[in-house]
Amino acid sequence: MGHRLAARDHRMKAYSIVSEARASQDLDAIMRWRIEALGRASAAEFGDELAEAMSLLSRFPEIAPAAPGRKRGTFSKTIRRFALNRTHYCFSYRVNHATQVITIRRIWPQRGRAPRM
Repeated sequence: MGHRLAARDHRMKAYSIVSEARASQDLDAIMRWRIEALGRASAAEFGDELAEAMSLLSRFPEIAPAAPGRKRGTFSKTIRRFALNRTHYCFSYRVNHATQVITIRRIWPQRGRAPRM
C-alpha cells in the first residue's frame, strides 16, 4: 500500500510559490545582514536552507503547522509557519488549493517576534 501512495505523490503537480513584497524585502534584508555580519558562506547557508524548504513546500503545502492567531491560544485557519531550524528563521505562508499557489508572506528570525500580518 505504501508504494502505491508514493507513486501517486510523484504524479502530483507541484504548487507554485510566490512572495508578497514584504517577504521579498525581508529576504533582501536578511541576506544583506548575513553577508555583512557573518560572511557570504552564512548567506549561502541560509539561501540553501530556504531553497530546500521551498522545494519541500511545493510538494507538501500543508507540511507546516498553523500559525498562532491574533488572540492568545488560537491558531490561524489560513496562515502556516515554517521553521528553518539550521539557520534559525521562520516564514509564514498561505496556501490556495484552488490555484495551487503558495504565497510567502513574511520571513523573520526565530528569536524575534513574529511580524504582524
